Amino acid sequence: MREYFVARGISNSLRNDIGRAKELLSNLQLNNEILYFAAEIMRKDNSENYVNNLLSLIRTTKGANENEFLGGNAVTLLFRLKGELLGDDWSKLNLDYADLSGADLSHKNFSATSLCYANLDNVNFEGADFRDSDLTGVRLEETSTVLAVNVHPLGNRIIAAYGDNTIREWNIAQTWQRESRIIGKNTKGTIDWLGVCESSDLCAMTDTEIIFYDLDDQRTLLQRSRFRMKPEYRQVVPKKDFLLLLSEEEHHTNKLLLVNLQQRNIVASTELKNITLCENLDLQTFVFSEGKSFLRIKRLEDAHLETVLTLQAHDMTCLRVYCCKEGSQYLLACGQRNGEVLVWLLDLFKNEWKEKLLLKNRAHDGIVSALAFLDISRIISGGMDRKISILRFGPDSAGLQGIQEQILHLTINCKGLKIEGLKGNREREMLKKLILKA
Repeated sequence: MREYFVARGISNSLRNDIGRAKELLSNLQLNNEILYFAAEIMRKDNSENYVNNLLSLIRTTKGANENEFLGGNAVTLLFRLKGELLGDDWSKLNLDYADLSGADLSHKNFSATSLCYANLDNVNFEGADFRDSDLTGVRLEETSTVLAVNVHPLGNRIIAAYGDNTIREWNIAQTWQRESRIIGKNTKGTIDWLGVCESSDLCAMTDTEIIFYDLDDQRTLLQRSRFRMKPEYRQVVPKKDFLLLLSEEEHHTNKLLLVNLQQRNIVASTELKNITLCENLDLQTFVFSEGKSFLRIKRLEDAHLETVLTLQAHDMTCLRVYCCKEGSQYLLACGQRNGEVLVWLLDLFKNEWKEKLLLKNRAHDGIVSALAFLDISRIISGGMDRKISILRFGPDSAGLQGIQEQILHLTINCKGLKIEGLKGNREREMLKKLILKA
């Protein structure tokens, strides 16, 4: 409530008392909640006075070093209000601490402007002029290909493993502000899977070992233990209490093992042929990809697997299961090479499995590499296109296409960016590399 009333005070001052607005914006470092509420209040009021007064306050920072928060707060509010930065000349201003995440700054003039400690995530710098500007403290980074995703044990956050060996946490509680930070780095091998186990906060699998992590008080990953994995295991699926292992045997034969982590014993074991992906619904029911076009739901009866349901897919790359009602109702997700994500509802009714397709969405440009259910109506997918997508599905979600809630990634377009004389050694060197890559 405090943030809302502060936002009301700022918006009222911007409309009726620009002197008071200047005082407030100069002395307060506004958090995301205040910025969000203030922009919403101004947008509903639909007054051009807000835009004109914000632009007037921003111009007062030209060549000035005092009032360190004024320009940053004003330009952030303007961007939140209009969704863009009006005009092309933004030179010689003090815009420190501004939040312009996702802004299109292409071909705009920011020469000799100070943007120290600003948030410029996912900004389009194409053709922009940042000569002699100051970007000290600005985070300039891009995410790599997504290899694994899972829901954080605390909820409202996503943990993702990337191709550059970083493990990153995304805060998705606030859809208007995507917060991301690196919480760990794997130095040996590439992480192919992330899971949450009762015995620790996080379980990660590489091509050679399984690693268990705890989260410390600073929400940073601490390695608790690691175990070498037999080279014949081609897939290990960490569950809350179990590990599902698929090993490659001789003559194109696979062996499936379901291991209880607490009791440390094998719950189920059987042999199969030509299996590339597997998941399990319960201790007796499993999902397998066979060939390029079929998913088979199989039930373990007297040490033999019997097919109880067949689903059609194409060039499957990953699977994920979510339990809605134990023993009778599950969600099954499938990622494909063409970027599509599919979700089925599987129902066991009178000893017969029935399916209903709930989602079919081309969420990625290229291979879907990882899946995780956020809850009963949302799925997270990661792709080789470096993006994490959050899709909502179900009866209230616009048919099979679903609703795109969020896309999480960090990328910077630097083609034609001018940075001669730019202040901030680290930031200048990073931008040089991004410009060369562009």
